Amino acid sequence: MIGQQTNSWFKEDGIKQEIESVQALMSEYQKFNLGEKYKSTFFWRAAYLLQQTINPGSDQFGIMWSNLVRVDHMKKRAEVRIEDLICIIPLLKREIEIVKPDVVVFFTGPDYEERLVCTFPGVRIKKISEYDLKHLAQLEHSQLPSRTFRTYHPGYLSRQGLTNHVITKIAELVYSA
Repeated sequence: MIGQQTNSWFKEDGIKQEIESVQALMSEYQKFNLGEKYKSTFFWRAAYLLQQTINPGSDQFGIMWSNLVRVDHMKKRAEVRIEDLICIIPLLKREIEIVKPDVVVFFTGPDYEERLVCTFPGVRIKKISEYDLKHLAQLEHSQLPSRTFRTYHPGYLSRQGLTNHVITKIAELVYSA
């Protein structure tokens, strides 16, 4: 599951903490454990629902999670020049190469399409039958599994009452492939 960008996730009692080393960052990441004890957010509820719908009976935390952009600025999208510099480092492509997932879902929506195309040059964005291309699309690229999809961020899907419908459709597509 691929989100848009970070959400200033390293906080303790609501206060942003400085990270002194890579080891400290890794320790915090392990404690986070895919949001196991994290407050419920649209993103994590949708991630867990998708995991359970595609892989019933599995561990709800048995997912890989990453972001298209590795930084944010005060919980908002960073300036384009900062985003461009960060995204030169092909971390997401390398993660996907290492993990070799069967399914990838980008919860990035159309607002991140330019970044998606920069990250995966030549990606084909294909319409899925009854869906508007913005709501749900299939992505084709040599560095992505054949079952790769892009939909809106779960916050938007929830506000539109589309979360269950889109996740059910993704599961149908995964099983029909």
